Amino acid sequence: MIFKKFKYLFMALLLGVMMIAPMAEAAPDVTVKVDGNVVAFPDQKPYIDSNDRTMVPVRAPMEAMGCQVDWGDQTRQATITKGETTAAFTIGSNTYAVNGQNKTMDTQAVITGGCIFIFLTSI
Repeated sequence: MIFKKFKYLFMALLLGVMMIAPMAEAAPDVTVKVDGNVVAFPDQKPYIDSNDRTMVPVRAPMEAMGCQVDWGDQTRQATITKGETTAAFTIGSNTYAVNGQNKTMDTQAVITGGCIFIFLTSI
């Protein structure tokens, strides 16, 4: 009788470990390159979110490409400008605009650790 109780307890513990193991797996380091040069992220690092989207802090890679990055407190919007092209990302929205034309991404611009993150392939 005691053996059966331990058997069920062991099976429950084993099942619990199997369910937790995938969550314990470390996320891979995300490297971003601009013109073959690795971009340094002094404040926050890129990460892969729960929807498997690569989220990247806006400023470092955009400035490495020669863009100007501005933040609007009132609009909660990051504006990226290079030459005649302007892209605007609003925090909490999956819609962004490039030269006034709306586009949609399958994730949202977010603020994490005080930095603005966007889905890497959305621009």
